[in-house]
Amino acid sequence: MRFDIITIFPNIFSAKDGSYLNESILKRAQKNKLIDIKIHNLRDFTKDKHHKVDDRSFGGGPGMVFKIEPIARAIGSILRIKNYESPHINIYAGDELRIKKKTKIILFTPSGKQFDNKI
Repeated sequence: MRFDIITIFPNIFSAKDGSYLNESILKRAQKNKLIDIKIHNLRDFTKDKHHKVDDRSFGGGPGMVFKIEPIARAIGSILRIKNYESPHINIYAGDELRIKKKTKIILFTPSGKQFDNKI
């Protein structure tokens, strides 16, 4: 099973000694080739020179809003969609996801909630 983690902090996950991905059960699962974990830096999927991924808050409340374009490009790259500027992708989490051997799981949030406008 493959897990793709899209993040703006890739070093948190890729640190050899400091990442929980290299510990305990996850380490053994990777060593035994039961899971494959890939880390993707969201900033690598931007087109501006500053690699900006955040947008202004449209609701006026606190928090950070990600631009959809880098997210769509990241998903397109992971799924190898040819025209990923306007993807038609169903993203599920929790009980809606049926795990199959070739399933790719893309993580956006630590809680594993469905990625929608409520997050």
